[in-house]
Formats: sequence, C-alpha cells, structure tokens
Amino acid sequence: MIPKPKIILDTNIIIKLDDDGINPELVKSVFEVYSSIAQLSEIKADNNLNRQNSRLKYYDSLSPISLNLESGALFSKLILNYDTPLTNHIGEVFNEIKGESNKQNTWIDALIAEIAKENNLILVTDEKKIIARALRHEISVMNYNEFRHEIGK
Repeated sequence: MIPKPKIILDTNIIIKLDDDGINPELVKSVFEVYSSIAQLSEIKADNNLNRQNSRLKYYDSLSPISLNLESGALFSKLILNYDTPLTNHIGEVFNEIKGESNKQNTWIDALIAEIAKENNLILVTDEKKIIARALRHEISVMNYNEFRHEIGK
C-alpha cells in the first residue's frame, strides 16, 4: 500500500473546504492530515459564532494529527492549552517566513509553515507571500486548486 501524502492545512484552506462543502472523509481518504494549535486559534478568533462553530466542526471531522509548535511565539491570537509545550526558541524559518510583518495572521501562517518544514509535510495554502517564502525554505507547497485536483474535485 502506498502511504498517503502528509499535509498541513493553512486555516484559509480549512475555511474554503468548509465553505465549498468538501467531504472531510474524501480529504482523509487521499491525505494524512496534520494540524496544530495555530489553526484552532485562528478559527476560534472568528467573532461570528455560527461560522466559528461550522469551522470547528469541519476541523474536528478532519481528525488531524496534532503537532506542537516549533517556535515559542506568543501573541494574543494564539490560544494555548495545558497540552501545548512552551519553548523560548524562535526558529529561523518562522522569522524568515513572517518577515517584517506585525500581522498576527502572518505569524500564524509562519508557525504553520515552520511545522511543515520541521515535519516534512506539504503545506496547503493560498497565501502567495507564504508560498514564495516557504519555497525558498524548500517546504513542499500545494495551493487550493492543486489540492482540489488531488482529491478529484
């Protein structure tokens, strides 16, 4: 049996999958899905509770394998729990992918990309700047259209 490709979804992709009604079972039949507290934090930051609940339900239905953050970047949008080990290490990949941005969404994207790099995962995102920076760090990247093609949609 051929192993499934291992992916980590940027939050924007989880949102698109939910909005487009893509069956999570289809995603899991093609890919092994990974995630972190970073995606959950972004989803939980949505002030629209109906939308937030829909995203959380979709996220849970993907049954992602949870990975720890590589860098100890703490900021208000990042929600940690007691299962999240803390580190004071700020990785080079995180710093270079976030660049000079002070936007918390960019920081979360950088954390997700760093996890992809450290765990040899394919990063699925539509963020053009993150894609370009990730490729410079030899992180495998797939955009949403490529992802949909892979799952036959």
